[in-house]
Amino acid sequence: MDDLVKKCSIDTCDKLVYARKLCSYHYNQWRYSCMGTCKADNCSKQAKSLGYCYTHYDRLRVHGDANYQLPTFINKGNVCKIDNCLKPAVKHGLCGKHNSRLRRNGDAKITLKRSPGEGSRFITQEGYVCIQFGRVRAMEHRLIMEKYLGRKLTKNEVVHHINEKRDDNRIENLKVMTRAGHVILHHKGIPDDCRNNKTHKYCPGCNRILKREGNFYPNKYNGDGLRSQCIDCCYKSNKSDKEKIARNKQSKSSLSNKTV
Repeated sequence: MDDLVKKCSIDTCDKLVYARKLCSYHYNQWRYSCMGTCKADNCSKQAKSLGYCYTHYDRLRVHGDANYQLPTFINKGNVCKIDNCLKPAVKHGLCGKHNSRLRRNGDAKITLKRSPGEGSRFITQEGYVCIQFGRVRAMEHRLIMEKYLGRKLTKNEVVHHINEKRDDNRIENLKVMTRAGHVILHHKGIPDDCRNNKTHKYCPGCNRILKREGNFYPNKYNGDGLRSQCIDCCYKSNKSDKEKIARNKQSKSSLSNKTV
């Protein structure tokens, strides 16, 4: 039985014969040595297939020419158009760094440097300055107001920019307001005598500003003596709650019938 099992003709190899009295390892070595180097221009790599190395064989298979030169996506002749920047232009005549600033801030020359101890600063799409600490983000105008007041702002408090420039976060330009008052201040079509929030009220359910009389249920537990939502929103929420209760009763009755 041992005579029928043929081994590699190399003296120091005990592997089984693959082809030409050689194992697979020594057969590939012999085959590649017969091919020599790659036939492509200025290439000294070992030939692997059809007389070419792997790189030029892929170019021959894809482009039909082993000497095909792949195009370079970065034009080294063009330089970034920002002053004192010698990096090659990638897009819009800008390098990668300035192109990312243009996409993020709207201006390639804006550099929001951070002071020691602060996180990275950038401008959001809405125009606000945001500070990132690791994975946590916070608006700069809220942080400045919290530091000025010595406490954290509540969820119902909004920081208003007096000159309506969202990136101007000087403490003289900031003012704390309630969400309802802030909506009334920026809401168009409301007369000036209604901006004091005494005759009108903001409903968070339907996002409308309505008159207090006849549009809100009374509630003695709230500070203004009215419910937070208008009558229509209260009716819709009560109707949806009744429908949920009816569905739960039907599901319980169907389960009890199945068990019986």
